[in-house]
Amino acid sequence: MVPHLDAPIVPNTDLEPPEWPADSKIWTLYVDGSSNQADYGAGIVLIDPKGIECSHCFRFEFKVTNNEAEYEALLAGMKVATEQGVEYVVVRSDSQLVINQVSGTYQARGDNMIAYLRKVQEAAAKFRGLRMEQIP
Repeated sequence: MVPHLDAPIVPNTDLEPPEWPADSKIWTLYVDGSSNQADYGAGIVLIDPKGIECSHCFRFEFKVTNNEAEYEALLAGMKVATEQGVEYVVVRSDSQLVINQVSGTYQARGDNMIAYLRKVQEAAAKFRGLRMEQIP
């Protein structure tokens, strides 16, 4: 369970810098979470600047909603990217809610979504550049 936090969420405009240095080594991170009546999990694919892919699948041993699964996938992917020393990353997800909450377009509502957003903001601070993109 995600902890309850009372302070308001302020959009982090530093997540998407207008321009990254031309010599930036930009990685790509695909994330997807899923939940249904029987299973809960996530998948991530991290692609380095040369196109080499590293994929991971996770099965959660706890119940989550689909939106929570999407956040768990994002957090897992950000952790893997951080462990690989990634500085610049483009995150691609099909979750309209997560992409728009992280970018500040949507307001996070409910204790769990607010707590997940805070965790993502903390994880995002470890990168020099992070861009969120929604994919179909």
